[in-house]
Amino acid sequence: LLGRLEFLESNMKGAEEGFRKAIQLDPNNFDAVLWLGTLQREEGQYKQARINLKHALEMQPNSIRARYQFAKECSDEGEYKRAATLLEALIKVAPEYTQAHRALVTIYFRLGRVADGQHAGAITEIHPAGRPQDAVVDVTIFAGGNDANVIAQAARAGRGGSDVNGFVDAQVRQWGADLTELITRIRGRAPNARIVLLN
Repeated sequence: LLGRLEFLESNMKGAEEGFRKAIQLDPNNFDAVLWLGTLQREEGQYKQARINLKHALEMQPNSIRARYQFAKECSDEGEYKRAATLLEALIKVAPEYTQAHRALVTIYFRLGRVADGQHAGAITEIHPAGRPQDAVVDVTIFAGGNDANVIAQAARAGRGGSDVNGFVDAQVRQWGADLTELITRIRGRAPNARIVLLN
């Protein structure tokens, strides 16, 4: 959670540390692996990004976010045909995902598929991402389940030493503090946001 917060605040070093800590606790923490791969892709660390994004896809092959980030990584490395194929498949199952449409427009033009690019561009005009400044912003935070599982697994693995209860209490307090900070920062940017926390 803290890694995501740092990422959204553009503190890439802090974000990477947060994601790596989460992965140390649980190497199969999907969110941490996906976010780390995303960060690495945006930072131009393509080899590491591909490893982590592939791992995320292996854990959750139907994840829209993982599929999108992996396609973007392929595009970043110049694999435009593969990226186009991946994004086309993604759009079939998530036609409302405008980021995928926009990425596909760019890739089509890079491939010289001008007509396809113009068609995909027209679709993005139908579903624009922008919204009026005074509009209510809906924010959904998915947290809790993975966090509880990671803490429990870490405790079972002996991370708390002889004071397991103290370790769990400290982790839960930290999770609560991270969540409170995230909500405070969301409110700072969007005071009228409607925030939903899902487990």
